Amino acid sequence: MNRMEEIAKIFGLELGEEFNIVGNVNYEEYNPHKFTSRGIEDYEGCVNFIDLVEIATGVCGIEKINK
Repeated sequence: MNRMEEIAKIFGLELGEEFNIVGNVNYEEYNPHKFTSRGIEDYEGCVNFIDLVEIATGVCGIEKINK
């Protein structure tokens, strides 16, 4: 069972809602990101599962994009 929608909601986001990863310049160059059913996708649609781990453990943060 896919739980990405629930995980996105934990961070105050919806699937497909864009956000920036902050606190690590290695991720910031790939902003914006979004939660999808596949995981966290960067602006090119690439998924890197370490993004989720580092956000969940506080290594990086999320900054909502107000549109």
